[in-house]
Amino acid sequence: MVSATARIIAIVALRDVLDQFDAAGLPDAGALEASMRRDLDALTQLQNDDGGFASWRRGDASEPFTSLAAMQAMVSAKNAGYTVSQQTLDQGM
Repeated sequence: MVSATARIIAIVALRDVLDQFDAAGLPDAGALEASMRRDLDALTQLQNDDGGFASWRRGDASEPFTSLAAMQAMVSAKNAGYTVSQQTLDQGM
């Protein structure tokens, strides 16, 4: 969960900059899109019925910091133009 959240935030924050500089070792746009889709889907699957997120698996107690980080990642991704489940966002809020 933490690695998916960190990847989403990093890709959203740095995607345009890295594209401009043609950074060595940067995956192509298709690979970045696929990674974002996998990570957003994984986060969505980890959301608990109370709208929060646990660190390791769905059903564990929701943790405020983990929930905040997951929601920050999803809102940032949505604002950057990625498709994010509105239901997931509504439950998380």
